[in-house]
Amino acid sequence: KKQSKKLLKYSSKVAPHKIAGWGLTGFSITIMGYYLGSSAIGIFGAVAFLGIIVDTLNKAFELSYQPWIYNQLNDKKNGIKKIIHATKTLSIVFIALSAFLTFFSKEFIEILIDKRYHDGIILAPLIITGSISVLFGSLFTFILYYKEDLTLYASKATIISGICNIILSIIMIPKFGIIGGVASLTIAKMLYCWYKQYHAWKNINSSIYSFIYFYFLCIVIMILGTYFIQNSTPFFPRLILIATILFVTYFRYRNWIFNFLKTQ
Repeated sequence: KKQSKKLLKYSSKVAPHKIAGWGLTGFSITIMGYYLGSSAIGIFGAVAFLGIIVDTLNKAFELSYQPWIYNQLNDKKNGIKKIIHATKTLSIVFIALSAFLTFFSKEFIEILIDKRYHDGIILAPLIITGSISVLFGSLFTFILYYKEDLTLYASKATIISGICNIILSIIMIPKFGIIGGVASLTIAKMLYCWYKQYHAWKNINSSIYSFIYFYFLCIVIMILGTYFIQNSTPFFPRLILIATILFVTYFRYRNWIFNFLKTQ
């Protein structure tokens, strides 16, 4: 009985994080349908499959990452250092995924989606950035889950980002249409990630500023991806730019990567 009460207390703090998460996208779809009609929902749903790819990878990642990070948190001597090295190494992988999906989103959509929905290609960079932000947030969720007094921050992140999405959607969708709705959702997802990271990193006495470079890259990739779609940039310049971004990022964090690989 005592154990059941303890589990119920813990789950009550985590529940809003799990329940409200689907509400971010659900509300955006509802408000877009109200202001813009069912055609906007259809376009959003068709292009959103690129975000679903990231979301699927996120679920698989969480299942494998959770046991590892708990083991490191139990290691009071070297665990925190390994977590910092791992998060930066994984962030480079996520940046690579973001660049690949964003810069070649036009090809993915033209090949896989009916041409009636090709007008929604311009939404792809925003949708991918939002999903990548949630993937970034997964790096820090289990740090918050590890201690009962921190679990509430994960739920607060979802609630705060949900309120942000509601306010921005009501303001931006009537003015900017479907782009405003997707932009609102992306901003809310980025806020969700930042809030969780701030409190997770604060708990392990690490600086959030060391991750500003990755957030900056996400935004740059989104802007460049939008530019490429609007101007129909050829394939090879995009490929060269991806290689350049990854090379610079690898060169900047190569010591972190080597240190992480040595400890495994």
